[in-house]
Amino acid sequence: MESHRKGKKFIAFHLVRAIDSRTTVLFFIFGMMSIAGLYSYLSRFFIPLIHDEMSYLLQAETFLRGRIANPTHPEHLFFDAFHVINEGIYASVYFPGFGLTLAPFVLLGIPYANPITIYGLHLLLIYAIGFELFDRKTAWLALFLTAVSPAIFVQTALLLSHLSCATSLLVFFLAYVKLIKNGSARWGLILSSAWGFAFLTRPITAIGFIVPFAIHALIRLFKKMLALTKVTMAAILLPLATVVCLFFIYNKTVTGSYFKTPYGLYFETHAPYRHNGSNAWEKSADQAESSSVHRWFNEHYPSHLPKTVILNILIRTYKFVEWLFGSTWAGLLAISIWWRKLFSRGAWHILLFSVWICLQLAYAPHWYAGITVFGATYLTESIGLVVLGISNAILTDFQSLSKKLPRVSKYIGLAGLVICIMSSIGRLSEAREYMISANEHQLWINQELKERDIKKAVLFIKHPENYTLDRDFIRNDPDFKNPIIFARDRGNENIRLLPYFPNYEFYLVDLENRGFISLPFR
Repeated sequence: MESHRKGKKFIAFHLVRAIDSRTTVLFFIFGMMSIAGLYSYLSRFFIPLIHDEMSYLLQAETFLRGRIANPTHPEHLFFDAFHVINEGIYASVYFPGFGLTLAPFVLLGIPYANPITIYGLHLLLIYAIGFELFDRKTAWLALFLTAVSPAIFVQTALLLSHLSCATSLLVFFLAYVKLIKNGSARWGLILSSAWGFAFLTRPITAIGFIVPFAIHALIRLFKKMLALTKVTMAAILLPLATVVCLFFIYNKTVTGSYFKTPYGLYFETHAPYRHNGSNAWEKSADQAESSSVHRWFNEHYPSHLPKTVILNILIRTYKFVEWLFGSTWAGLLAISIWWRKLFSRGAWHILLFSVWICLQLAYAPHWYAGITVFGATYLTESIGLVVLGISNAILTDFQSLSKKLPRVSKYIGLAGLVICIMSSIGRLSEAREYMISANEHQLWINQELKERDIKKAVLFIKHPENYTLDRDFIRNDPDFKNPIIFARDRGNENIRLLPYFPNYEFYLVDLENRGFISLPFR
């Protein structure tokens, strides 16, 4: 009996040592990255999936050519693509942050390794912040819950900017905690640089994120709880000034105006009849009166009507809870535990909650259907912070439970982790099915190209009458020199591309009827 007790103590001792080891943290993160890589491949087969990804890939390839924007093709109407400016210039509508991080991976031929790598860094930062802000147990629980959260994990299979922006904002948060503690100029420099990168990736998100921190810092300065030297202030302000200058220079280079963003130009050229009043609607190109608006275009516009704003916030909140741990009930329970004593848990908990609120307000008028598909979009950057607060709250309340019911509490904790894993798997399986269905046409085209042994061809894509924009895959490289050129079917006008692609074959691809028809252009 005594030897059995000693054996249990020996195992427990070494288990605690393993958990405390930084090596174990890294092994766990690399393990999750490997699973993420497998999930990404099985979900999309490393094929561009939605229009945002194609726009980011165009941006990365443009940067690799030493340019910020490209000249349009002389027959540019064939190459209209959603979220791509194609009037006067050929460029992504997005800001440059994510494109810059994606470019090295595109150069190496492994673009889909980008979100997986960022995911690993994201997890490492969650652990570091949890350890710095609370304790090792909180750091481990937050690391685990963030790793299995479907709202974060699904981003590893998508070439989107959310995870990149969220990770840079975690660097900002860690630097802020360090700055509060020692006022070091080094951490001030890291803080402003990280936020600046986030601003160049998703400006609205970065602004919404920083508001609670600015208020928190001002309060501490007013109460003389924070002292910043002139060197530290310079270290903070210099990168911020640089980022603002880069922002306006980027605007000028792409749009010709310092104050007009690429997105602004995109709306002007492709949706000139956008309504700027208190109402909003969807406008299809067949309702427009301009040749620069094409039938494929159908965009949701921000609406500032109070009813719409409230509805958007409620929908995003529901989806956030649903995707946080894969189950609405698990998410509600976890958030309820955190909120139950929120204001008595300390200033850091209030700050974490405030970030979530500010991101909700920043995107209050914005809506798009992807929120219902991939969950916490627009709030992704707050997930890590919410999980940190939840983890610390659960462990704090769990300690009092374990004193009263030591054996039962262990089983409750284990059951909670198993529920999170199983519900996350279920949610991610749904996302995978959606991604596979979205790639159905592209996989069929690839199969046809392989069976017909087609090496160089222009494919005129005939879309169905009713199709969703996330399945619109007109994507070409900045110079239109890729071996397979995707163009929009324009009927009798298709022959106009013949002089520009003299050594190419030409095919009409009817997506609805699965027709792959050779065109006799010579």
